[in-house]
Amino acid sequence: MQQKPYSVEFAFRGEPVGFFIGEVLPCGDCEQEYEAYRGPGHYKLGQELSAGGWARCSYDNGVATVTFDVRRSDQPGTLLLSNFLIDAR
Repeated sequence: MQQKPYSVEFAFRGEPVGFFIGEVLPCGDCEQEYEAYRGPGHYKLGQELSAGGWARCSYDNGVATVTFDVRRSDQPGTLLLSNFLIDAR
């Protein structure tokens, strides 16, 4: 089965970073594939990960804002996600 990208993007400090690839949005600790936007949000996330090892990002799933920690993965095009917090509206 071919995976399709989500239209749900994630952000770092309010700036879009990219969107998740897969059939289920992440909501627990995982290694997650993503498609990066080549812009300031992705650049700033990379700088933060280089400087501190982790960063806090978020996405909106339509009913809640989901925040989570991001760390680099050894696999290109993937990130390690953890410490999810779901804030329902």
